[in-house]
This record gives sequence, C-alpha cells and structure tokens, in this order.
Amino acid sequence: MLWFGLSILLLVLGINKQLDLQTLLTALGREIAQENGLYESRREIQLIFVILFALFCFSSLAFARMPRAEARGGHAAQAPALRDGDRRPRRSS
Repeated sequence: MLWFGLSILLLVLGINKQLDLQTLLTALGREIAQENGLYESRREIQLIFVILFALFCFSSLAFARMPRAEARGGHAAQAPALRDGDRRPRRSS
C-alpha cells in the first residue's frame, strides 16, 4: 500500500510539473479573490488554509500509524463464532 501511494503521488507531481498546474491554480484563485473582494484579506485566508492543511496532514499521519483491529485482538477475538465469512453466528452447544 505504501508503494502504491508513493507511485500515485509521484504521478500527480509529474503531471503538475509538465502542465504547471500550480501556477494556473494560483492565477485562478487570485482572479476569483479579486472579483469577490477577498483579495484584501488574503493573508487571513492563507493562514486558515495552512492551519487546515496542517491539521489534515497530522490526522492522516495519526490515522496511518493507528494499529489495525486484528493486530490488537479486535473483532476476530471478540466474535469467535463468526468464521470464514459466515453471515450468522453459530450456536454454541
């Protein structure tokens, strides 16, 4: 999963490099901000964006480091009657 994620990231970065999407997105955002009267308060909007992006990165990292339920004895240990895809629990004798 790690290598798949890294390959997708590198693919997106390669497309961005070839098409110069970052400059296009910046120019488009500047134009929209000027049309809507938000250009004067761009520093505050940039600060909010940076904070939200940092929170997203931190929560993604925390989620990626969270152990899986099976590794810590989660669902598999709690429901031993469910085996091999059974939809109903087996009756105990």
